[in-house]
Amino acid sequence: MAAAAAFVALAALTSFVRLPLNPPPPPHLSKTVDMNRFWDVESEFKPESVLTSEIIKAYVLRGQLDRAEEWMHHLLYLGTLPKPRAFVALIEGNAHNPSRASHWLKKMSDLAKKNPGLKPPVRAFAFAIAAAACIADYETVDKHLELMRMHLVPPDAFVMLASLEAYKRGGQSDKVEDLTKELKKRGLMNHRVAQKYMAWTMIRTGQPSLVKEYLRRLGVSGIQEAVALLQTSVRAGNYHEGIMNMQTLLRLMDKEGQFLEKKEREDILSSAYGDIMYLCWKKAFHTETLDWYNKSIANGVNQTYDIQLNALRTLAVKDGIQCEKLFNHMLSVHEDVGHEAYCTVIEGLADAGELVRARKWVLRMRKMEHKLDASTYEKLILKAVEQKTWEDAEEFLDMELRDRVVPTNQTYLKVIEHVAYSEEARENRIKRAENWIRRMFNNGVYVLPKAVNCVIDARRELGHSEKAQHWLFQMLKFGIKPDSQSFLLAQRACAMTGDGDTAEKSIRVQRTLMNPETKHYNAVIEALARAYNDLALKQDRARIMFKEMLVDDYVKPNPSTFLAVTTNLVKNGWSDRMEEYYSLVFNAKSNAKPILSTYNRMLRIYANDEPPKSKQIVKTFKDMVAAGIKPNTVTAKVLEDTFGWQMRESMLAEAGHEAVKPDATAAPRVLRSGGDMRKPGQRPIEGQDWFCNVCGEKNLAKVTSCMGCGIARPDVIRRRKQVELENLND
Repeated sequence: MAAAAAFVALAALTSFVRLPLNPPPPPHLSKTVDMNRFWDVESEFKPESVLTSEIIKAYVLRGQLDRAEEWMHHLLYLGTLPKPRAFVALIEGNAHNPSRASHWLKKMSDLAKKNPGLKPPVRAFAFAIAAAACIADYETVDKHLELMRMHLVPPDAFVMLASLEAYKRGGQSDKVEDLTKELKKRGLMNHRVAQKYMAWTMIRTGQPSLVKEYLRRLGVSGIQEAVALLQTSVRAGNYHEGIMNMQTLLRLMDKEGQFLEKKEREDILSSAYGDIMYLCWKKAFHTETLDWYNKSIANGVNQTYDIQLNALRTLAVKDGIQCEKLFNHMLSVHEDVGHEAYCTVIEGLADAGELVRARKWVLRMRKMEHKLDASTYEKLILKAVEQKTWEDAEEFLDMELRDRVVPTNQTYLKVIEHVAYSEEARENRIKRAENWIRRMFNNGVYVLPKAVNCVIDARRELGHSEKAQHWLFQMLKFGIKPDSQSFLLAQRACAMTGDGDTAEKSIRVQRTLMNPETKHYNAVIEALARAYNDLALKQDRARIMFKEMLVDDYVKPNPSTFLAVTTNLVKNGWSDRMEEYYSLVFNAKSNAKPILSTYNRMLRIYANDEPPKSKQIVKTFKDMVAAGIKPNTVTAKVLEDTFGWQMRESMLAEAGHEAVKPDATAAPRVLRSGGDMRKPGQRPIEGQDWFCNVCGEKNLAKVTSCMGCGIARPDVIRRRKQVELENLND
C-alpha cells in the first residue's frame, strides 16, 4: 500500500509539472493588501516577511510567475527575507521550467547558510527534482541530492521516486539499482516493480542482452518482449537489429494481435512504426523511412503525430514541396502541431530553394509568437547567400535579432562581409555594416572579431583612422578580444593618414592583450614617421618606437621595418641616420636580407641628400647587382635623376640590365634651389625643350617625336586621342 501511495504521489507531481497553474487568488489578500504599495522603493513602509510571503504565493497561484519573481528579487534587495514557503511556492510554480526551479532552490540554499531559518524543506527538493526528472536531467538531480545531504534533510518517498524516474530516463543503471534497493528496504517497492525499473533503464541504455535477462525474470514474452527489444534497438542505434525486431513484432501481431483490444493493438503498431521510422531517419536512411511510412498507410495504422513527424523530417531532406504538403495535412489532422514540425518544413523549403514559401511559414510562425531555432535561421540565410538574394538574407537576420535568437557565426558573418564589401556607395555600405554590428552588440551576441574586422578594414580603405580605432575599442567594451588582424587593420589605417597618436595608443593597448608582431610595429612606426616627419624635432617618435621594437624579444625587424622607419628620411635625405637604421635592421641577429625596395629607398635618400652622395649611390647599385637583385624602373628613374640618362644607360648596360627604362610616374629627385624641374614624367611646357617619358631623351621644343625612341610628345598623344573620341561621337 505504501508503494502504491508513493506511485500516486509521483504521478501527481509529474502531472503538475505538465499542467499550468491558474487558480483564483485568495480573496482575503486581494481585498486587504495594496500590492503596488510594496513595490515603491522610496516607500517608508517596511514590508513584513509573513505578509510578503503570502503575496508571492498569491502571484504564483494567479499564474503570474514573472511578477512573483520580481517581488522576490525586490525583497531580497531591500534586505527582507521571505519565509521558506515563498521560495517553495516559486519552485512549485516553476515546475514546468527546471532551470528556474533549480535557480530558486540554489538561492534558498545559499541564503540558508547565513540564515538557518531558511533551511529548504523536503517539499522544495521534491518539486525541483521532479521538474528535472521530466527532462531526464539526472546531473541536476545529483546536485539537489547533494544539497539535501548538506542541509541534513532526509529524503522522503517523493524525492526518492522522482530521483528514480530521472535516473531511469537517463539510463543510469547503477543508481537505479541502488535506489530500488533502498526503496525495497523501506517497504515502498516490491521486487517485481524494482525489476521493471531495471528493465526500463536497460532499454534506455540500449543493452539488449540485459533487457532480455530482466524480461525473463519478469516472465515477459511475446509481443511485449518484441516491443521492448525494438525500443532497445532504437536507443542503441542498431539499424539491422531494429529491422529484425520490427519484423518479429509484425509477425507476432498477426498471430497474437487478435487477442488484444483494438485500442491496445493500434497503440502498439503506431508506436512501433514511429520507432522504426525514427531509427531510419537518425541513420539518414531516407528511402527506408518513406518505405515504412507508406507501409503504415497501406496497413491502416493510425497515423500518429510521431509517425508523420518522422516522415516530415525525411521529406525535408528529399523533397521540400512534398514536405509542405504533408505539413498542411498535419495541420488539418492534429490540433497542436509542435515547434519542431514548423522548423522542419521551413528547413525543407530552404534546402529546396523555395525561400518565398519558407518566408510565408516563418511569418506565420512568428505571428503565433513562436521563435525559430538558430539552425533554421542559419539554413535560410545561407541559402539566400547562395542564391545571392541579399535582401532576403538581411531580412531573415533582422527577424532573428528581433526574436532575440543568438545567430550562429556563419549567419551574420556572411551578411556583414557582403554589406561591407558590396558595390554600394562606400560610405553607405559601411554605415549599414556598422549598424548590424551595433545591433548584435546590443542583443548580447558575442560577435567574432572577423566580423568586426570587416568594418575596420572598410574604414581603413576610406582612411578613417579614428573610426577604425573606435570599433577596435568597441570590441573591448563588449568583452570581445580583438585578434591580431584587428589591431593590424586599425594601425594600417593610421599609417595611411599619418595618425601617429592613435596608432601609438593602439599598440599600448595591444601589449596588454597579446604580444605585437613585427607587422604591427611596422604599421605604427610608419604612422609616427608620417605624422612627425620634421627631423629637427628634439624627439623622433618613430625612432623611439623603433628602439622599443629592438628591445622586444618576441619580434625581429625585417625589410618592411626599414622602409617604415625611413619614411621621413626620403624627403630630407638624411643618409647618416638611414645608414644607422640599415645596420640595426640587417645584421646577424635579425638574419634579415635587403630586398629591391630596400635598395631603391637607399638610392632615393642618397640622391635627395645635400649634396647628393654619388659614390654611395654607385656603391649601393653595385651591391644590389652583386646580390642578384634585378633593378626596376624606379631604380632607373633615381639613377637618371642623379646622373642623367646617358650615365643611367651605361650603368644598367654594365650590370646587364640595359632593357630597364625609368618609371615615368615615379617622383623625381628633390632638387634644391636653381634646379631644373622639367624632368621625365612632367608635362612639357609649351615653347620649351622637353624630356621623353620613356627613354628620358631631351628634345627641342619644335620636335613632336622623341629623337631617341620615336614616341610622340605627350601633348600630341593627348590631342590625337581627343580627336579620335570626337570622331567616334560623331
